[in-house]
Amino acid sequence: MMKNVDLTNFLPIDKLKIYMNKNVSLHYGNETFSCHINPEKIPFEQIDELSVFDQERFIVTLERILNYSQFIESKYKEGFENIELSLGKIGDVFILR
Repeated sequence: MMKNVDLTNFLPIDKLKIYMNKNVSLHYGNETFSCHINPEKIPFEQIDELSVFDQERFIVTLERILNYSQFIESKYKEGFENIELSLGKIGDVFILR
């Protein structure tokens, strides 16, 4: 079972847990991506068992939104590509409006 977000001991995976099933803008290094946090593509239970060190190096798959209107109209089935990002390099995350 997936652990709840612990705001006292915030872990790298907690950023994604907060925004599950949301469309977000996230900073990754010097780039900004529009992504959908699809919980079916992220092994939350497996990541929860890792140390902070291992979580920071863990690679997750997110859906990068290429065409927002197509993505919404297709009910999240088209208009995106899968990208792999290291949890430790994900910076600020904001909900897309």
